[in-house]
Amino acid sequence: YFNRWLDRLKKFRAVYGDVEEFSADEQELLESLGIKTLLMLPIFVNGGFYGVLGFEWYESGHKMGSGELDVLWAVSRHIGEVIRRKRIEEAFKDSESLYRTMVEAADRVKLAFVMAQDVGEQKAVFQFVNDAFSEITGYTKDEMVGRLSLFDLIHPDDLEGVVDQYRARIQGERVSGYSEYRIVRKNREVRWVGVATAVTDYQGKPTSLSYFADITPRKRYEKELRGYIHLLNSLSSTYIGLLDLDGRLIFANDPAISGLGYKREDVIGKVIWECDWFARDDVGKEVREAVEGVLSGKNLEIREIEVLSKDGKGVPLIFKVSPFLNEKGELAGVTVEGMVITELKRAENALKRSEKRYRTLIENMNEGLNVIDANGYFTLVNEAFCRLLEYEAEELLGMHVYEVLDDDNRKILSKELEKRRSGVRSRYELTWTAKSGRKIPTITAASPIFEDGIFKGSYGVLTDLTRIREAEELYRTIIDAASDAKEGFAMVQDIDGIEAKHVYVNDYYCELTGYTKDELYQMSAFELIPDDIKDEVHDRYIRKMRGEDLPRYHEFEWVRKDGRILTVGLSSAVTTYRGKPAFLYYFRDVTGERLLSEMLEVYRHHLEDLVEERTRELEQAHEQLRRKERLATIGELSGTFAHEIRNPLGAIKNSVYYLDMVLKDRSEKVNKHLSIMQREISRIDRLISDLLEFSRIKTPRKEDIVM
Repeated sequence: YFNRWLDRLKKFRAVYGDVEEFSADEQELLESLGIKTLLMLPIFVNGGFYGVLGFEWYESGHKMGSGELDVLWAVSRHIGEVIRRKRIEEAFKDSESLYRTMVEAADRVKLAFVMAQDVGEQKAVFQFVNDAFSEITGYTKDEMVGRLSLFDLIHPDDLEGVVDQYRARIQGERVSGYSEYRIVRKNREVRWVGVATAVTDYQGKPTSLSYFADITPRKRYEKELRGYIHLLNSLSSTYIGLLDLDGRLIFANDPAISGLGYKREDVIGKVIWECDWFARDDVGKEVREAVEGVLSGKNLEIREIEVLSKDGKGVPLIFKVSPFLNEKGELAGVTVEGMVITELKRAENALKRSEKRYRTLIENMNEGLNVIDANGYFTLVNEAFCRLLEYEAEELLGMHVYEVLDDDNRKILSKELEKRRSGVRSRYELTWTAKSGRKIPTITAASPIFEDGIFKGSYGVLTDLTRIREAEELYRTIIDAASDAKEGFAMVQDIDGIEAKHVYVNDYYCELTGYTKDELYQMSAFELIPDDIKDEVHDRYIRKMRGEDLPRYHEFEWVRKDGRILTVGLSSAVTTYRGKPAFLYYFRDVTGERLLSEMLEVYRHHLEDLVEERTRELEQAHEQLRRKERLATIGELSGTFAHEIRNPLGAIKNSVYYLDMVLKDRSEKVNKHLSIMQREISRIDRLISDLLEFSRIKTPRKEDIVM
């Protein structure tokens, strides 16, 4: 034997292949013997190498299936066990004792053994079966031996072929010694078996000796494997291959072969780095280094290479080499994967251009925008947000969001961030603390950021409510001042499941009702109305809220907290507050003033005018708020588009940066294309900023001019 053969055999590895797959000196020997295909399996006895189980094919090459090899490996192990027992026992007296010893050894290695003969008209009657065969079939030995035929267990769809092979063997014809078919167990379960069969004479009659192996799991795996292969073949832009431990290609998907114009015989069975795919320059050497690196213990090798199609065209790939482990976690081969990146590079360039446009849009938007990571640290802020908080971008980036919020607003944000983690968007009010300590009320439209189902943070678009809050505060001051004039004021809304719930009251309103503000803010206005007129007042409220044109002034009775009943005169109007209809009214105690009807009439007109003026101011303030909310929506939409494009564009930009770093000895052409990619990324970023600038409304500024 050649030393290489002995080395493989002593490592419990087979020597197998067509003559063309062996080295030159090995080919010379095999060709001199007329051998076309050689298979040698090691025989081990007591853990040591004992000898070889060899098979030669002289007429033509012979390709074995995995099932046939599995059975022959089992036979090799079985022979080693037989030899071991032969050393222990003195001798075998006759052929029957030899068979039974082999059967016992087969039991130990869980290999089923069957001896069958024709008995009268009944064919292939079981004469002997071992325990392993009983386990496979579900029948006991007594139920089978001398009673059942092998054919009784064969699946109907396979029966004809099995019978034909059996007859041919018994008649001395040359038939393959290995076959695979289905049997039906006693419980009607169908199992696949791999069967190695030989014919001998026993007690003067032809006898079939068969070893059975349950290959049902393998058949199931093969079916799954066919599905995987179909899937791999459908990956038109991904090349997949599997190598053995010698670097020979044993599988490649269709895109890697026919997709590049090759035939399977051009590459399958060859050492991968010697295939025509890698014929250009030093690509083959680079592939060999990657494969041998993985075989020597590295976990992964990723490189960018160019493969050649049959017609000589170059195809750029991201080439990945990784270890292939068997079910025991042992290295069994190498997987190679090539992803065509031609279209990817085009897409990268397009995304970089988009990223540039949207970055320009974000930087120039009028509304503030910030992005925080999953831990609450700023990762992106635009210029408007920096102006709002009086910080530079460099100061905010990396700062925790809680550092610009007081305790009350930290609690608000904490609850909102829990919503983001659940994938919920929302709008809410939040007051920020600027660098100078100034409080800045905002309305924030926030959305979560997820990557591969994992929460990565959130982004928010902010609208400054300072002007609106100032207007509201001015209005409240005016209303509170009405208390000094003994004018009560209240605003009610249908909120929190309470009809006409108090939203705001001034001090004089509390004085007239006898309740505190905290008590009133939990009550409906209808709780102050006597029962006998409550339906009338409620009907008037409903009609007023629906927009009916009713007189603004109305007098009715009022029940204080202490039970006293007052007559009040009320002037009311309907407006919108924070996006919902609101009913607001001025009133005063007119119990003692009914005698002063003329003065009351004059004052009533005054109150009506005052209500109109206050209502107009409030409506103007809320109209401004609505415009701000619409602008916030536009800003949010622009921010969303900017985010959705800039995220992948950022990945593209990083990839170009990575390529610029790793491609040291690159050609002028590669330099040119990298420059183009970087330039186009910047252009996309500017376009994004332009879009954001378009949706931004700038705050008016007062300037002195010379007239």
